[in-house]
Amino acid sequence: MQPGNLVRIRRPSIGLPKDTLALLLESQPFGGGVHGNAGNIWRVSIIGSARRLTGRYLEGDLELIS
Repeated sequence: MQPGNLVRIRRPSIGLPKDTLALLLESQPFGGGVHGNAGNIWRVSIIGSARRLTGRYLEGDLELIS
């Protein structure tokens, strides 16, 4: 995954249903802490919202579309 990719958010959250489309903006490395699962946290821009929404999601909660 890289900035500019289109993704589907697979995890529902407050105000955003599962399978919402978003655009990747930037990532930050995540060490995993006590669980030991390293990965990235992505900042995304939600597509289709009347207001400008952004959020942060773990890479495992995102499905790459393009």
